[in-house]
Amino acid sequence: MKALVFRGPGSMPLEERLDPSPGPGEVVVEVRASGICGSDVHGFAGATGRRRVGVVMGHEATGEVVQTGSDVTTVRVGDRVVLRSILSCGRCASCRSGRPNLCLERQGFVAELRQD
Repeated sequence: MKALVFRGPGSMPLEERLDPSPGPGEVVVEVRASGICGSDVHGFAGATGRRRVGVVMGHEATGEVVQTGSDVTTVRVGDRVVLRSILSCGRCASCRSGRPNLCLERQGFVAELRQD
């Protein structure tokens, strides 16, 4: 499979990677479309230290579940999914008022491509 990999400011080559296999509680999504957002552009330019060398870019993506690991019960092979890269707490005032994008406890979700 091909992956756009951050190698440092100004360097994001398209690299060949092994197809991943899911671990327990994980799924493999075959990406059908992916966007590059402003934070990716800032990372490419070296304007932010949030990108670490080796991370696969393109966290705004859609695709189809092609494999599921053990303990996965909420999706099945063939399901079309949208990747949610920001996880909010669901408990704070912002989340309870329908504005999870303003959650002060939000965390970024990083998808990893393990090399099995």
